[in-house]
Amino acid sequence: TQHGDTFSLSPSAIILAYTSNNYTAAYRINKAFCIQFHLEKSVEEFNESVHRALSSQI
Repeated sequence: TQHGDTFSLSPSAIILAYTSNNYTAAYRINKAFCIQFHLEKSVEEFNESVHRALSSQI
């Protein structure tokens, strides 16, 4: 990876996004959302994105 950091995800992790280099960029484990990038949205924009993503899974 760019910084040399790697990790293995739990089998229960759901990958939500990859980088252009095919590294995991975002994932979810149960109710916890994890990101491996610098968020370029306001808190409000981020919350709206999460709500849209969750509502599409229902």
